[in-house]
Parts: sequence; C-alpha cells; structure tokens
Amino acid sequence: QGWRQIGYWTSPVGPRAFTGTLDGNGFSLSHLFISTSSQDAGFIYIGPGGTVKNLRLVNPTIQSTTHYVGALSSACYGTIDQCAVEGGSVSGADSVGGLTGRIYTGVVTDSYATASVKGMNCVGGFSGDTQGICSISHCFAAGKVSGTGFNIGGFIGLNGNGVSKCYWDVTASGCNSSAGDVVPLTTSQMMQQSS
Repeated sequence: QGWRQIGYWTSPVGPRAFTGTLDGNGFSLSHLFISTSSQDAGFIYIGPGGTVKNLRLVNPTIQSTTHYVGALSSACYGTIDQCAVEGGSVSGADSVGGLTGRIYTGVVTDSYATASVKGMNCVGGFSGDTQGICSISHCFAAGKVSGTGFNIGGFIGLNGNGVSKCYWDVTASGCNSSAGDVVPLTTSQMMQQSS
C-alpha cells in the first residue's frame, strides 16, 4: 500500500482533513508510492484553511482503483502554492490529476505537474476537475494524459472554473483540449521564455 495519505475525507469536511501549514522549504520528496482501493489517494488531503507550499514530488507512483486521485493531493479545499510534481505516474478511476484529483474551494498558484495521468472519467494533466468557487493561476501541466471515458483534458478534465494564466503541453499530453480558460502550447512553445 505504501504511503498513507495525510488527512482524509469526512462529512462535513474538516475534522480529519489537513488544516495546518506544510512548508516544504524547497525540498523534494522522491519516489512516493501509493497503491490503494480506497477513495482519495495522494500525499495529502488539504482541508479548509490548509496550506501546502514550496514542495516538490519527484517520480511519484500513485495507483488507485477508485476516485479523487492526485500525486500531491487527492482533494484541495485550501491552498497550494509553488508546488510541483515532476515525472512519475498517477492512475485511478474518476477525478484523476497530475497534481490534485479535485480542487473544491481552493486556491492554487505557481505550481505544475509533468506526471503521466491515466483514468476513466474527469482526467487532467493538472487536476481531474474543479468544483465550487476556486482559483487556479500561473500553473501548467506537461504530462501524458489518457482516459477511457469522458471529460479528458490536457490541464483539467471537467469544469475548470477559476482558471487564469495557465497552460498545458499539447504535444506531451496528447490532448488537444482542456476544460477551463487554459492556453494550449506545443513543447517547443513552452520552452520559449515569452510563453
């Protein structure tokens, strides 16, 4: 099974979710491994008021047979700032993303994901889907994305509300579309400073 996620879903959300501040101080966590059949798979479940910042995951392997699956967070109600997922793979059923499975009323800034992502429905290179009032800015995705069902996107699979100044690599992802106001760029365009 590997890593046991920090925090988990409860109804109402909050009592068992992570609501503190985790500052990675620019450090990296390599080869995180999770294999589970339980709902919610990721490094951390970020609850309301929770913040994760300045943290990089390198070559994680996240495997789930269910939904809400992301390398950094299975779900986010709080804040993600200056975080990255570099390489590795994320796989699940529904709401599967390279950085986070689902963003609810969260704020995500200056973050990126290059993991390969595979799922069924609501699959995205950055986040599987978004719900509620959220904000995602200055982020990008550049990993292979594949899905066997519906709502498959290079950056976000479904909804994509609150997105601004974000983009995804259409060459690397193999996806020509994404939910949200996201700019598609080729790999060569992403390497240009002007982009």
